Amino acid sequence: MTLAAVDRVVGDPRSVPEGLDDLRRVVDPLRAESEELLERFDADQLATITDFLTGTTEIAYRHAARLRAEPASPVDPERSS
Repeated sequence: MTLAAVDRVVGDPRSVPEGLDDLRRVVDPLRAESEELLERFDADQLATITDFLTGTTEIAYRHAARLRAEPASPVDPERSS
């Protein structure tokens, strides 16, 4: 995936107002390194990775909701150390 492809998904950072130059300074290296990583995979591999990450994210959210729905249990002081 190229930076142009990433720009289509997350937006072109060059269009960010001048007041956000510090953000660009932080994000650009992350974007460049991410692009290098993405270039190691073909489209089928990226689709598989995307499917896996989507599935695990859905599982995590489902179980977090399940845990939030459970009544709070008292804290055991002996387990907190």
